Amino acid sequence: MAFCKRRWVSCRLLDVLDKEFNFDEMDVIVQRISSGQIRINGDKVPVDYILQDSDLLEHSVHRHELPILDKPIDVVFEDDNVLVVNKPPSMPIHPCGQYHHNSLVKILHNEKGMKNLRAIHRLDRMTSGLVLIGKTYEAAMKISSQISDREVSKFYIAEVEGQFKGPTNSSPGGTANTPTPVVVDQPLGRLNSRLGLNAVLPESEGGKPAKTAFVPLLWKKPKDVDNPGSTVVLCRLYTGRTHQVRIHLQYLGFPIVDDPLYNSYDWGESKGAFAKYREPRSELLAALAASRSRSTYLKTAITDRDAAAPNAKNDEDDNNDAEDDTISEEASLSPPKISRLSPRSEMHHYNESTVDEATRNLLEAAYRADCPDCNRRFPDPKPSSLVLHLHAYRYAGSDWSYSVPPPEWALESIQLDELEARIAELLPLL
Repeated sequence: MAFCKRRWVSCRLLDVLDKEFNFDEMDVIVQRISSGQIRINGDKVPVDYILQDSDLLEHSVHRHELPILDKPIDVVFEDDNVLVVNKPPSMPIHPCGQYHHNSLVKILHNEKGMKNLRAIHRLDRMTSGLVLIGKTYEAAMKISSQISDREVSKFYIAEVEGQFKGPTNSSPGGTANTPTPVVVDQPLGRLNSRLGLNAVLPESEGGKPAKTAFVPLLWKKPKDVDNPGSTVVLCRLYTGRTHQVRIHLQYLGFPIVDDPLYNSYDWGESKGAFAKYREPRSELLAALAASRSRSTYLKTAITDRDAAAPNAKNDEDDNNDAEDDTISEEASLSPPKISRLSPRSEMHHYNESTVDEATRNLLEAAYRADCPDCNRRFPDPKPSSLVLHLHAYRYAGSDWSYSVPPPEWALESIQLDELEARIAELLPLL
């Protein structure tokens, strides 16, 4: 549901839905208005309806829950006021879009019986790490106010492309291998609301102050001399803009290794380094929109009609870009399956014939013949496409501090105690 915004007044409902909401095709919008799935103030309206002030837009949809990794949510600390958890990658914090039960707060409610939780800050869905949750309104407001007033130190760990060096410390007391933090203070603003993308933008274009400091933790030296490898870096956020770490690393020319949004030549020849974006702006947005088109992913799904022809080939098998993630599993012509994603590379599949009767009844009751997604079989995403190498590591206030273990991908070439010692050495520099 959404109330009519001021800029929508006197506009056609059809045009507003097409420009500001993520529908795959115009035909879908027309069909849903005509069928009454999209209503205004509870009433069915014509396709050419003109929006008026205070109109309430309602959209009845048949949602399909998207998959997440089968990884536990570890509780790091809990008392009567605060809950601190280590969020796995792939799950959003709150129900949103096609995620409802597969969200952090819903899983904590359903599996641990925790109610009335108030997430104090947000992490991107693919980002892992520390999440502060208030168990009372007062506790949530107290820490939230500290974050808003920039009284909380926030540290993240990221893995970036190439060898991130930065200058070394030559001051008295410094050692030859003590790096000097690299500070980025470029303003960030919304590049495109529909795509959910931000960028380095001047204040005149809506950019707001943002500041992040980076220092290298370790370089993952590759065997191939022509491969620059990757670097695990420690980050400190002085502000809290959307996608701040990701964009500031892109600005430095060291994008996060697996970032589906900001590590792409769609941004330009240098992948957007130093805000040298593809021009004109319309061409940049068109390229980014094409890469993120959900309809491209939908074309990799197989309808029941397609599956009835065993030798049929899906012409769009190679077009595998999904919204937010890159899906690169080929659609299968095998019988319908129920899937659960493993945190590793393997998948756990259960053939429909082996599902117990109670589960089958639930699935049949959930089926709707008029739902396009009910008649598609989606390829399983690779687990690697659900993980962003960005991890919230430590949050600290004036009288409290919480941290979580480093992520698995940061420990591929170093022992845990060595990495934690290195982090402890570099934290005071940021």
